[in-house]
Amino acid sequence: MRRIAIAGERGLVSRALQEKLAALPDVVINVVPTSEAITPAGASRLAHADLVVLATMDFVSPQIVAVLPDSTRILDISPAFRVDSGWVYGLPELPGQRDRIKSAHRVANPGCFATSAILLLAPLAHAGFIDPSSTLYLDAIGGYSTGGSAMEAKAVSGELPAAAVYSLTKEHRHVAEIRRFAGVEGPIWFTPKIAEFARGIRMQIPLPGLSADAVMGAWAKAYLGTEVHVDTNVPTRLAADEWAHKPGACLRAIAQPAGCLALCTMDNLGKGAVDSAIENIRLMLGLSHP
Repeated sequence: MRRIAIAGERGLVSRALQEKLAALPDVVINVVPTSEAITPAGASRLAHADLVVLATMDFVSPQIVAVLPDSTRILDISPAFRVDSGWVYGLPELPGQRDRIKSAHRVANPGCFATSAILLLAPLAHAGFIDPSSTLYLDAIGGYSTGGSAMEAKAVSGELPAAAVYSLTKEHRHVAEIRRFAGVEGPIWFTPKIAEFARGIRMQIPLPGLSADAVMGAWAKAYLGTEVHVDTNVPTRLAADEWAHKPGACLRAIAQPAGCLALCTMDNLGKGAVDSAIENIRLMLGLSHP
């Protein structure tokens, strides 16, 4: 039996993760509240696990990591270590990343909006289709669960503004993550929006000078054998929650004058959080797929 300790018990991701882990065979789960995890006694409980998963609501992961032995294997779901050079980025679809995750002691789970952008851009940058220094415009909309329990509470109470755009006065924290792991270096204009549906993300990126066929060919090669689906059909309209409650992600390239529009739809609590965490846990602990 593999012992998994989860630090943090209240957030949307933590609760969804606990449900999925409960269905795995040969796994024992121990949930430690955040308030206890940052104490010496709580750290001792965590350190005895084969893997510690940090799923706290209040971004206190660095405090917990600081009190754990270096030998403790950790998967952090918060944004704290995603661009830290001492941590392995937990997106298995990137080249060579699956093997790095398997052997890593410190893995940072990707952000949801960042995952959708990196899935679109990384194979194109790797193939030389994108000038790394070019300016990219990322337009994304997500369900209110992208904002966690606090945003969910606003939606339930009717206090959520209609399709509110945010990060207008400072660079969104996902930009550094996208720039590093998509393999791009230039300016990124990112305008994320939260809307009044529960789950789902639609990320769209205009790609001047690239044909839709070439883009889809690069994706198909990069994601062969994964749950990232390349759809060649062109819809007349595309709902932002199209991929809610579905595994993986769906990528489309739609021809436009002098280029194409790259689109990713996925579930922010699925591939954007919990499903990626489950895959990383499987890789770190050597668990078989069902």
